[in-house]
Amino acid sequence: MKIQENIPKSEINTANPGVYPRVAIIILNWNGWLDTIECLESVYQMTYPFYDAIVVDNGSENSSIDKIKEYADGKIHVESPFFTYRVENKPIAYIEYTRQEAEDDGIFGKSLSNVLPPKRLILIKNEKNYGFAEGNNIAIKYVLDTNFQKYILILLSQEEIKTRSQRKEKERIVKNVRKGLGQGLAYLSW
Repeated sequence: MKIQENIPKSEINTANPGVYPRVAIIILNWNGWLDTIECLESVYQMTYPFYDAIVVDNGSENSSIDKIKEYADGKIHVESPFFTYRVENKPIAYIEYTRQEAEDDGIFGKSLSNVLPPKRLILIKNEKNYGFAEGNNIAIKYVLDTNFQKYILILLSQEEIKTRSQRKEKERIVKNVRKGLGQGLAYLSW
């Protein structure tokens, strides 16, 4: 497990979890780091203040994990016709797990509490490609075991929140999840 340390103090503890429940946004990656960082950039441009983007790398055979970490560090700028890259939301705090570490830490929930910002990136590296369903289930199990996030949103890595209205719609879904609204949103009850 590796934790990225270089976090601006302005990013620490700025959200009120009572008003904004923490949401897990799961993105599955397999050799598609460029699509994944475009998706992440669109996510990190949302104004909803309290979420974890969980990228599950399904045994990529290229440098996907390194490229995603470079993006989080602000070293790769994303170009898209749908949004303008924002340097001010970098660096992004991240924690990196192997699948086994995620399963172990998920049970104990000890390490994630050290990564304080309201918008975090969690990288889970699978040793092989488990496919779409199992890849997402690994992240869902982590969410259920850590009990840090209240809701789950699964995005495809090729999906970008392309327009301001789409970002507002995703935020509206997250804010109104108690009413059972939302495309692609799973409600978790405890």
